[in-house]
Amino acid sequence: MGYVFTLDKDGKWVRNEQNEGIQYRRVKINRHWYSVHRLVAMTFLPTEDMEHLEVIFRNHDPTDNRADNLFWGTHKYSTNHQQRQILLDELPEDAYRITTYESRYGVWYFDDLYFSPSNTRLYVFNGESYAQISYSKEMKSSKVTDVDGNRHTLSFSKIRQQYE
Repeated sequence: MGYVFTLDKDGKWVRNEQNEGIQYRRVKINRHWYSVHRLVAMTFLPTEDMEHLEVIFRNHDPTDNRADNLFWGTHKYSTNHQQRQILLDELPEDAYRITTYESRYGVWYFDDLYFSPSNTRLYVFNGESYAQISYSKEMKSSKVTDVDGNRHTLSFSKIRQQYE
């Protein structure tokens, strides 16, 4: 892992420390602030679609800016990835796929979203494994991102009502 240095007012190199309250390390270049993780990804993980993609931390640690901990992803993937805590190779036996969810605001569509009634959990498939999505015990719901990139709160009881 490397360090980020900046020039102070006197022209001396000083190590850039993380500011309190700001999760991501940033540097100021020509009066503009840049996220270190994005600069690292642009340098070591170039892709043609950088303007439309976000940099995602594999280990969920926003201070770990190593190139092998970063990858490019869509906003939808990024928001779901932030919610991930537990990764599974297989879903619970009773899990079923959620493709639509009807609410009083309309119908929402989902890809790779699954619900297990036995443990009342939602999972999303990331291409390699299934990630358990965090949930609110009080509300008995989870926040997930639909195919259009919009965030919605899904009620577990309403999922059961629509799918069982």
